[in-house]
Amino acid sequence: MAVFGVPQAHEDDPERAVRAALALRDAFPEFAGRVRSRHAHEVALRIGVNTGEVVSSRESAARGELVVSGDPVNVAARLQQRAAPGEILVGTRTRTAAQRAVAFAGPRATEAKGKDDPVEAWVALEVVSRPTRRGVEGLSAPLVGRDAEMGVLLALAQRVSHERAPQLVTLYGQAAWGRAAFSPSWSIGSDATSVF
Repeated sequence: MAVFGVPQAHEDDPERAVRAALALRDAFPEFAGRVRSRHAHEVALRIGVNTGEVVSSRESAARGELVVSGDPVNVAARLQQRAAPGEILVGTRTRTAAQRAVAFAGPRATEAKGKDDPVEAWVALEVVSRPTRRGVEGLSAPLVGRDAEMGVLLALAQRVSHERAPQLVTLYGQAAWGRAAFSPSWSIGSDATSVF
């Protein structure tokens, strides 16, 4: 099992997970060939990818003993069980988050143990674009006449990046004004740090 987004979540974790699954799928035939030639056995690869909130322990992650649990983990296991050999099945939330960069086929309803209703599954086919910068594509909302405030936010963003610790920023304004006035994420160097 591979986990993306623990202990630090990023908005492109689902895309990164699907890209990793596709790379694994593409590299697997060489491994299967070695197993076939050395041991005269066939091996197959099935992958399930799902996105959602899970429970994890920071202390165990620090010791290299990453344990996660929750419904997304269970659904990913059910998707993996329902995938055909060489197939990558992903949940709807994963597909929605990765659809700019990955081509999918589907959906199809998949029975999942422990679920009353079928789970909607999509088949990941191939990467269709290079990784993009984190954030919301096409969304730009520059501050106008707020150079001092922008300076404070940029200094705080640098502090977050340097110290690797969250900071709280409170913005006051009329309803819906803040979303239009402030960009939802900042990119600092190679790390993306969300500032709210």
